[in-house]
Amino acid sequence: MQATGVDVNSAVIKDAQGNTVGHDVQLAPGEYIVNYNWSIPNGVTVRAGDTMTFTLPPNVYIPADDDFTAYTSSGVAIGTVHIGTGSSTGVMTFNRYFQYNPLNRHGWLKINVPVKAPPAAPISMSKTASWVDPKNPTVINWQLTINHNGGTLTNPVIKDTFSSNQKYVAGSVHATAAGQNVAVTASGSLFTNSMTFKLSGAFTSDITLDYQTQTKLPTGAESFNNNANYSDSEGRQANAAATITREAAPSNPGPSEPAPQEPVTMDKSVSWADPHDQSKLNWDITVNAHNNQLINPQIVDHLSDNQAYVPNSAKMTTASGQPILLATSVSGAGRSIVFKAVGTFTTNLYLTYQSAITSTRGLETFTNNANYTDDAGHEASADATIDRTIEPAKPPISMAKAVTWSDPDDQTKLSWNLTISSNGNQLVNPVITDHMSPNQTFIPGSAIAVTATDETIPVTATVDGNEVTFKIPGSYTTDFQLAYQTRTNDPTSAEQFANDAVYEDDAGNQAAANTDIDREITEDSEEPETPGEPEPEVPITMTKAATWLDPNDQTKINWALNIATHGQQLNNPVITDQLSDNQTYVVDSVTARDTTGQIPVIASVNGHQLTFELIGEFSTDVQLAYQTTTNTPTGADAFTNAAVVNDDANHHAEANTSIEREGPTVEPAKDPISLTKTAAWSDPNDQNRINWQLQINTNGNTLKNPVVTDVFSNNQTYVTDSAKAVDADGNQVPTTVTINGQTLTITFTGELSSDLTLTYQTTTNEATGAATFDNAAIVDDDNNNHAEGSSSIDREAPPTVKVPIDVSKEAAWNDPNDMTTINWTIGINANGNTLINPVITDTFSNNQTYVTDSAKAIDEAGQTLPLSVTVTDHTLTFKVAGTVTNDFDLTYQTKTNTANGAAVFDNAVLYTDDNDNDGSATTEIDRPDLVTEPEEPSEPNEPSEPGNPNEPNEPETPGQPTPPVTPTTPSQPGEPEKPGVTEPVKPETKPTEPETTTPVKPSVTEPTKPNAPALSKPVPAAPAVPAQRVRPQIQAKAQPSSTASTSEKLPQTDENHNAMIDTIIGCLAILFGIGLGYLDLRRH
Repeated sequence: MQATGVDVNSAVIKDAQGNTVGHDVQLAPGEYIVNYNWSIPNGVTVRAGDTMTFTLPPNVYIPADDDFTAYTSSGVAIGTVHIGTGSSTGVMTFNRYFQYNPLNRHGWLKINVPVKAPPAAPISMSKTASWVDPKNPTVINWQLTINHNGGTLTNPVIKDTFSSNQKYVAGSVHATAAGQNVAVTASGSLFTNSMTFKLSGAFTSDITLDYQTQTKLPTGAESFNNNANYSDSEGRQANAAATITREAAPSNPGPSEPAPQEPVTMDKSVSWADPHDQSKLNWDITVNAHNNQLINPQIVDHLSDNQAYVPNSAKMTTASGQPILLATSVSGAGRSIVFKAVGTFTTNLYLTYQSAITSTRGLETFTNNANYTDDAGHEASADATIDRTIEPAKPPISMAKAVTWSDPDDQTKLSWNLTISSNGNQLVNPVITDHMSPNQTFIPGSAIAVTATDETIPVTATVDGNEVTFKIPGSYTTDFQLAYQTRTNDPTSAEQFANDAVYEDDAGNQAAANTDIDREITEDSEEPETPGEPEPEVPITMTKAATWLDPNDQTKINWALNIATHGQQLNNPVITDQLSDNQTYVVDSVTARDTTGQIPVIASVNGHQLTFELIGEFSTDVQLAYQTTTNTPTGADAFTNAAVVNDDANHHAEANTSIEREGPTVEPAKDPISLTKTAAWSDPNDQNRINWQLQINTNGNTLKNPVVTDVFSNNQTYVTDSAKAVDADGNQVPTTVTINGQTLTITFTGELSSDLTLTYQTTTNEATGAATFDNAAIVDDDNNNHAEGSSSIDREAPPTVKVPIDVSKEAAWNDPNDMTTINWTIGINANGNTLINPVITDTFSNNQTYVTDSAKAIDEAGQTLPLSVTVTDHTLTFKVAGTVTNDFDLTYQTKTNTANGAAVFDNAVLYTDDNDNDGSATTEIDRPDLVTEPEEPSEPNEPSEPGNPNEPNEPETPGQPTPPVTPTTPSQPGEPEKPGVTEPVKPETKPTEPETTTPVKPSVTEPTKPNAPALSKPVPAAPAVPAQRVRPQIQAKAQPSSTASTSEKLPQTDENHNAMIDTIIGCLAILFGIGLGYLDLRRH
């Protein structure tokens, strides 16, 4: 038969992922589809029994005869297909369908071709045995290694038989493949001599299986045997055996040197849960006890920020495989996990858990650091790292196609639209090849392409017959649409217009899409008659429908067939009806009618095939009805029916339909029970009694004889009779409470559906002190409900009172005989505080200057501290880098801006640091206005005449008085001090107001502030003398004097005064003043 698209070059091979495979490539094991897009020209006549041959590619082998029926898109059979074993061609044999549908005959032919892998080499298996603890040979590690030898191990089963002097350790089995943990189920009695281990899945790498047995006798010379047999779904078999021997303990062993105690160590490893889907990691931690006691062990694990802990994935066991109750707390977005076990252990501990990958950054590293501590003071650490070697897979691109009539009233122009979804992939130079049915033609210039943001992108269209190739240059990461138009070759005939598109680009992306649209004949669009030719006959058609006889009792179905003759005459029609095997025909339920009324029908049943025969000729439509019953009264199911009608006039039609029955409403699965635990102090002000509360939420489940096992840390004690349980309504629920060391067991009897609240108390073993009080609980019952919960409460140590730091400051002249350089000392007393990066800011008066490089900082241990100095005007900033815990002194020098003269030199210091310590201090130092050595004092009763004030050692009689002025208050005589020392008088700042200069007497007077009121009785003022201030001459041995304005003695003050001499000199000074006043009075 003449047909296109069925030659070998038209065959397209695609694998299970939709990738196109060439004809010259050896097909790897897997599933493949050979595709043909065939077409029969409209002018070719096709009758029932005609055949079409298609050629298979040379690399495709058909392993067995393949026969199937070909259907239209609406489900109508068009013929059968046959391909013989090993054949290079196949044959499609057509029925009458194309005899009555001569137009638009095309479609897809898809051949499924399985390619199996060649038989693999035989597998092998080996077995080893070792003691868990050679010093205590009671637990044996058995290890099986199954070598796949290039084959696939499918659903392996290992049956292990061991000698009767040992027993299996429950929960000890562990399996790995390609470095990944593999789920394994163990069956068999713990007290029998055999166990069966089953693994599910197909494994293309070696498998390692580990488990343990325990000797029934703890000592004595014995041999322990083990024999394993392997089998799998592919029929492979292998066996292996191993033996381990225990020697008898020596009699009366002599003394031996004790071996040095090894410290606790920890090992850590990591593997991918699925190497092909690198989204979850298996972490394994082993704590090696080395004969130490592990008391309340705790492991703190820190994950890198690209992963997070998988909740409830942690499991801890002893070396014998016994599970350990584990309290787990998670913080830091799932990246910091604390695993804590309560109890004392002397064997190795094994901890496993999982983390999930949280990033999609591609190839990256995942790290983990674990730290181990316990109450016995042991410490250990371990870390592990793994790299992701597979880029996170992006979903492939996809393409969708749609078609509409450009004008529904004039169905001659079609609008086709393709949408390409990039799904995050890079689309490089896309090419779309569109195969059109031959009854339409591409309209040049109609193609347009736009991005998802409506941006027009360039597109070119090339037409080759019924194939259009669209090329879009450039690179795109967003979705885009391609739209174009075709015109029908015939303006009115009833036809189907199909289109199959294939997408490819330079980045290796591929996609396909197809769609079609039908045009029906209407009364207004009848095809024009061809003169001289009879009008073609319209073939008969058949439709089928199904309804429930009683929608409330979906056990009986009404089937209805309608045969439309379209003006043809049916001659003895026969309807063959094929039922699905989940229903049964109801005998004598069939009826047939036409427009004239009921007509006779003969029904015959052959299994699930019904045959209905109508005798006679019928030119009008015929209706046939019958019933079936469902084989089951309820349950979700679909009931199908396919019918074919044929008659003696070679009329043919087909129809099929189905009806579905929904299953009973399935209640949603209940959430598992949950356990929440909280802790609070009975009295927050007296933290020695804890209230523990356990909240058990049933979540709709029924608890049957639940048992709560509560383990608390060994720094607390249960308060007898404190346990109580109430239901959700507050009613008390009876319990049985037992206490065994640190384990509290609370047992309920009967079935409980209400939530439960359980409370009890513990007292702390120590009345005070910082501590953490832990508690972990498990609830189990006879209905296999299970939940876990844990909590803890902290008690802080009493707060310590922080003594603030002290800051002091002292000043002294570097040379008391040369008062130009000042030694400043700043003392920092830490008072137990930690000083972090101290900063000392020192501000001094503007009559002095810092001596460069004079600063030093030395702590109380004599160590010089690193110091930096910054000078800004009269502010010094000293910085000590680092942490200081000792007291230290900071010393430096300043220079006076003038070489001599009375002055006060001030200094204020402020201390701060990065540990919130602060302090301040101030001090000052005075420089006196020094004078020459005075003469011996005159007798007080014979005062000499006052002379020139510029010559204080030779007083003379005052000169003529000046004109009267307003009397001034004379200065109060100061207290006399030791002879030879004159306290400086601060200079007057207003030269326009000269003060009267009193002749200097041999005695020493205390300085007073200018214009201070006199405390003694005033005397008439002496005649004014020119008030020319003379700088005192520096005496050879000047001694510093005290300052009346300073409450503390300055460092240079001489305090060794003689009280008697001071008193005498003071009295003489008073008499001297009175004498001068008397002489002045007489002169006037």
